Amino acid sequence: LSFEDLNGGGSIMVFDSTRNVIDIARQFTGFFADESCGHCTPCRVGNVLMAQRLDNILNGRGRSRDLDYIQRLGTTMKTAARCGLGQTASNPAVTSLRAFPETWDAAVDTGNGTLLPGFSIKDALRPAEAIAGRASVNGWDREKVES
Repeated sequence: LSFEDLNGGGSIMVFDSTRNVIDIARQFTGFFADESCGHCTPCRVGNVLMAQRLDNILNGRGRSRDLDYIQRLGTTMKTAARCGLGQTASNPAVTSLRAFPETWDAAVDTGNGTLLPGFSIKDALRPAEAIAGRASVNGWDREKVES
């Protein structure tokens, strides 16, 4: 590599095969979400949406359509963000998606229309329950609540 080969003031990071590229992309996405000034929507909202998709994939709830969504969201962020941070924030996810497609494909359910076994309605409702300060009541738990 020479100085001319490097684009801007970036850096080079080297990871061995024990690291998960999707997890690395998720960590960078979290960093960019924290560093965003919040002025423009593509960066402010785009980083949050990107993090949610990456979390779904890392938690076994990713679908193959999420990979296309990540690519399209990254393009939107790059095109519409106001500053360099927002324009490059999607790069870790998008470039690793392009460089390691087999890793991403293996991490998502190719989808046959069935429900994903990793989904739990109770887990999905926990954040809302914490905000409301009470537990959800459904048909299965009603007996416990009434007794």
